[in-house]
Amino acid sequence: MYGNEEAGSVLEAIGVDVGGTKVAVGRVRIGDGTVIDRRQFATGTADGDRVLAEALAAAAEMMSSEVGAIGVGLCELVDHDGVIRSTHTFDWLGLDLAASFGTIARTLIQSDVRAAARAEARYGTAKDCGHVLYVSVGTGVSCTLLIGGMPYSGADGFGLVLGERMLEGLVSGAGLQELLGVRSLVAEAARSDVRVAVAAAAESLGKAVAVLANALGPRLVVIGGGLGLSDLYFTHLELGVRRHVDSTIGGRLGIVRAALGVDAGVI
Repeated sequence: MYGNEEAGSVLEAIGVDVGGTKVAVGRVRIGDGTVIDRRQFATGTADGDRVLAEALAAAAEMMSSEVGAIGVGLCELVDHDGVIRSTHTFDWLGLDLAASFGTIARTLIQSDVRAAARAEARYGTAKDCGHVLYVSVGTGVSCTLLIGGMPYSGADGFGLVLGERMLEGLVSGAGLQELLGVRSLVAEAARSDVRVAVAAAAESLGKAVAVLANALGPRLVVIGGGLGLSDLYFTHLELGVRRHVDSTIGGRLGIVRAALGVDAGVI
């Protein structure tokens, strides 16, 4: 999450990735992005206060003399000042997360997709690539455009939010589970109806990604998130993009998995 200009002389940092179903906390070596220590807990039906308390406790336990900063990534709209502007997961509106984690170390608050994209730009598949569209598919769906390693965030910090809740309800992990009436796509992955639905959802999202690629002209599309990294979803998402992207753009467009995997949001 921290770039060169923000990390300064910091040797290690703690990354907190607050997702729709779980929170991951990791201690990361800034020099090469290695996750030295990692902990994860499910959020389930827990309220925001309990989730925050557990995340703070995990971060505090990971502190060492080498750690100089904390980065918190949220699957929420976060403005340029690090202020939370949505309640997709927890109602943390008005809560000063930077101050809460700041009792441990100086803290940066960011949207999870921009945090993960920056990690890929510094350590992963997007390194040294000027224009990259990063798409994360997990419990929900989000994306951001990297230009020279920096996420484009728009005038208010909400740039490139897909914003189409109907689409997300059809192609995301949470949406598919609700549509299929299953508690876990992983547990039911062998069912033919689940595989057909996942493949169709991935191709539908691929069409939307193709529209973005046509409009923004990236050289590379990086797919992250737990569901997006799976073989079935990734294969059909790529197929959907290839079918609908402009032939001139598509001929030079790379589509790859995030090299950092599910740790991108922590790193």
